[in-house]
Amino acid sequence: MKIFILSMSMCFLGINIAHAQTSLQDQIHAMKSIEQEAIAAQQARQVEIKIRQEETQRKEAQRFAEERILREKQHAEAQRQQRLAAEKAENLAKLEKQEVLNDKKRDQSFEDELRKLELEERKLELQRKSKRANREDDFIDQELNRGKAVTDVIQSEADATRNASEGARDLMKGVGQGAANKNKDWFK
Repeated sequence: MKIFILSMSMCFLGINIAHAQTSLQDQIHAMKSIEQEAIAAQQARQVEIKIRQEETQRKEAQRFAEERILREKQHAEAQRQQRLAAEKAENLAKLEKQEVLNDKKRDQSFEDELRKLELEERKLELQRKSKRANREDDFIDQELNRGKAVTDVIQSEADATRNASEGARDLMKGVGQGAANKNKDWFK
């Protein structure tokens, strides 16, 4: 490779073997200089390749970091959405439980009111029966008085009928006696 570089450098410098009046030392020095330039160029290419590789690695690392940040954000958002869904489900369950408790409380309250009304009705019925029992003597007396009044009405009607009959009989007797008395006067 050195020979190739050397031959190439000679062509470039225009050094011709026929024209070689320069000293061997100058030629060696020129070759060393060309060799150093080639090494410097090769090192520059390697540095440039290394810089490009580092730039590519830096860009790739940055892309991976951005992707990782994006995944972390997505993961955090997914966790937040899960927490929100869990809280929503928990709140919904609490609301449903509270609604069931409210319904149960309303039902129990309604049943309590029905029982109170039923007890009141029973109390009123007992009071009515108690008052009826306490006043049973009054009711019996009223029924007896009613029966007595009916008997009195029947008796009054019978007396009135009898009196009317007796009055009609007396009237008829009186008319008959008056006619007999009148007839008596004709023969006198």
